[in-house]
Amino acid sequence: MDLKKKVLLFSFLVYFFRLISISCFAEESRGTVSGLTLRQGVGARSFGMGEAYVAVSDDINALFSNPAGLAIIQKKELTTMYFKGLADVQTGFLGYVVPWEKRGNLAMGFLYLNGGRIKINYLDGNSHSYEAQRDYVGILSYARDINDSFFIGGNVKLLHSTLVEEYTAQAVSVDLGIMYKKLMHNNLSIGFTVQNIGKGIKYSEGEDDLPFTLKGGIAYKLDLEGNKIYPGFFNEVSPISNRLPGCLFSLEVEKPKEKEIKRKLGFEYGKYWKQHRYLLRGGYKLGYTPDTYTLGIGCEFEQFQFDYGIGIMDDLGLLHKVSFTIRFSA
Repeated sequence: MDLKKKVLLFSFLVYFFRLISISCFAEESRGTVSGLTLRQGVGARSFGMGEAYVAVSDDINALFSNPAGLAIIQKKELTTMYFKGLADVQTGFLGYVVPWEKRGNLAMGFLYLNGGRIKINYLDGNSHSYEAQRDYVGILSYARDINDSFFIGGNVKLLHSTLVEEYTAQAVSVDLGIMYKKLMHNNLSIGFTVQNIGKGIKYSEGEDDLPFTLKGGIAYKLDLEGNKIYPGFFNEVSPISNRLPGCLFSLEVEKPKEKEIKRKLGFEYGKYWKQHRYLLRGGYKLGYTPDTYTLGIGCEFEQFQFDYGIGIMDDLGLLHKVSFTIRFSA
């Protein structure tokens, strides 16, 4: 990297972290935090890795982890996700990314959350069942490379939320992310993101803060097969992609505005067999309850990818997340 690019990179990093410090510490929280759907993770792959994904993000799931990672994608990519949470809470996601030649990548997504139903008993003996929460999130993202190892990206997210079929609110938030790869012979990457920058959300009386969050992490890819790509399988895979054979380890630190620092650990092992790739994942969250441990599996064949993740919640049961991805030829 020449001197001019180094100066540009350093200046951008200084500005980025200055923006983070201003957003995080310039004022105290005005009230409680709402709009937590904006903090929702997507993708069974990241879920299986304990959502330690900010430095891994190299697919459409980067929309909700680190938008800078979208710049790595080389082919059109479409993904769908379904998540079964506690009780009857359900989440669905649809995302699409389009590489835009040398001008960067564009992506869009739609997230839907159904919070299930609650029953209210009145003093007169009557009762009524209400839909607890229904949220819609639309997202538009742009990412590009500064050089072959430094990537930047940003999101604009629009939230429409309804509580107990009566109180509605809208909010607009912004995410910013950076990622640097090609460290330690292309095996180490680092990523940072600031999420949900916005004015707030108001359902009725007063205004609540958006779930402002800072994330930083590192990921290391242990090469087990000499970066060998089998003939006819995933042609034009980038040498900095995590889809190459090997074992991937990731560490992430997260600071929500209203909570203490949280930590996440994740790994992914990928093995080629008969020109298909099979994956095994695991994750551990420190400071999270109750879904502390996660497991996942995946399979890539031709242009298709299937992922399944499980969150282990002790006596409360299991969380299930499934996603399906299609990568289109150029």
